[in-house]
Amino acid sequence: MCHARRNKAHAFHSGNVVYIFHTVETFSAIFYIFLTDLLYKKSVLFSGTILFFNNELKANQLIGLFMITNDLFKYKNRV
Repeated sequence: MCHARRNKAHAFHSGNVVYIFHTVETFSAIFYIFLTDLLYKKSVLFSGTILFFNNELKANQLIGLFMITNDLFKYKNRV
C-alpha cells in the first residue's frame, strides 16, 4: 500500500517512477493530496505512471493505467 501524509506530499520527485495503488479510493485520496499540494504550494508533483488494482483481483489484473507528466501541470507556473 502506498501511503503519503499531507505534509510529505510535495516530497515526491519527478522521474520515471511507477506508483502502485491497490484501490481506486487510495488513488483518489492521494491524487487529491497531490493536486492540493500543487495548487497551494505551486510545486512540481511528479511524472510517471500510476497503476491501480482492485484488491479483489490478482495483482496482475490491471484495472487502470494513468500517465501523468509535468506537461499536464504546466498551468502551475501561471497560477
